[in-house]
Amino acid sequence: MLVLLSILTLVGGGLILVPLGGRRGYRPASIVLGVVSLLLSSLALFVRWPTEIYPWIDFLGMRLALRVDGVSYIIALGTYLVLILVQIGVWHRRVLDSALDNGLALLMIGSLIGLYYSFDFISFFIFFEIVLLASFFLPFLHGGSARVPSLRYFVLNNIGSMTLLVAIAIFFTELGTTYFPDIYELTRAGLMSTELLTIATILVFFSFVFKAAVFPLSLWLPDYHAESPAPITAFLAGAILNAGAFGIIRYAQLIPVSEQVFLAVAAASTVSMFYGGLLAMAQSDLKRFLAYSSISQMGYIFLGVASGTQIGLIGAVIHTFSHSVGKSLLFSYSSQYSTGHIGINKLMGSAMKEFRPSMGLTVGALTLMGLPPTSGFIGEWMIFTGAFHAFPQIAAVAVFAVAVSAAYFMWLMYRVFNPEYRSEVECIPTTPYVVQTVASLVAVLFVGLFPFYFVDIIQTFGAF
Repeated sequence: MLVLLSILTLVGGGLILVPLGGRRGYRPASIVLGVVSLLLSSLALFVRWPTEIYPWIDFLGMRLALRVDGVSYIIALGTYLVLILVQIGVWHRRVLDSALDNGLALLMIGSLIGLYYSFDFISFFIFFEIVLLASFFLPFLHGGSARVPSLRYFVLNNIGSMTLLVAIAIFFTELGTTYFPDIYELTRAGLMSTELLTIATILVFFSFVFKAAVFPLSLWLPDYHAESPAPITAFLAGAILNAGAFGIIRYAQLIPVSEQVFLAVAAASTVSMFYGGLLAMAQSDLKRFLAYSSISQMGYIFLGVASGTQIGLIGAVIHTFSHSVGKSLLFSYSSQYSTGHIGINKLMGSAMKEFRPSMGLTVGALTLMGLPPTSGFIGEWMIFTGAFHAFPQIAAVAVFAVAVSAAYFMWLMYRVFNPEYRSEVECIPTTPYVVQTVASLVAVLFVGLFPFYFVDIIQTFGAF
């Protein structure tokens, strides 16, 4: 029960806290539960804990299967860091301090961990839906301008959930199982028709492209992030998009995907990289700027997967980790000044007034720009290595998106560090955010300087 216990530590904690409502002071509980769950997950990985199978509906062949492998552990590690470090970084904000907020956050993060560790489609879909519900209620219950974007997010992502469910039904009807190792063997043995496999793959990719907000299915994301309270957005941006990113990574490991499907995903990913980046430069609101940059960053991950190469896939895993740490740090930066909207022009020269928050901005921006020796550089290097091997023409175009990413982040940093201005915006006490910044810097530098440790984990503790 070790893997299940690592999930129930968070989900169970969330179920206990939610009924307590608005009572405050529960942020330390979330941090402690996050650390405990991380330790249990680490133990399950390194002792090679076997797959846990729990029968559910026998006559339908449904069961819950859970296992920690290298890919799921690395992405889960980034999500654990979001849970722990965001709570520290926004320590002085009332948002995310109540029992209700912490309960929903634990439900969301715990379900994400369950999704990563799922080894059958039934477990995966159950956690996929719980993530959707928790990530809907977390901003929605704060009311105000967050409600309409939250509803739009919930409705549109339910469309993606339904397409995933149809694909699961196709696999079960054709193969008689939803267990990943069985599907891995049966599809490679040619026991599923090429036509049905292609249809199922398109449905699955549609669902994950929707969840990860890759162009052209990204319209729900900017308002959803911009209108949610900033500390909550730090959770959502650093974790929720991972459901789609991990989903496509796991599916690419599981199913032999046709070159035509990968080509379409590579093209959409490249467009997403430019679309998100160019629109980010047109924004005047910081949270909306960061939301569009997420659309661009998700394009990198999907491009790595679409390469169909091992190095591209590992690069996608590392970039997912980088995005979790870097983007949660950037949204926590926004929280130092306001839980609502904050105009970028109002931050002009803010580093000259209070330097410490700008340290976090710098670490997050340089990581997502892919500057060596951060983990962002390693991830992007591996992604483009795989992409040039598979689709050299598309990769030759996509690589220029790196310049776009550098341009929009440098555009932001130029305003924050501009010595000709003195921002009048006040920030909260920043010591907790410095702790988040230093911990995030250590994480991205460790992966950037010693990537072979992560690569060894992925290769040594393989899923199939």
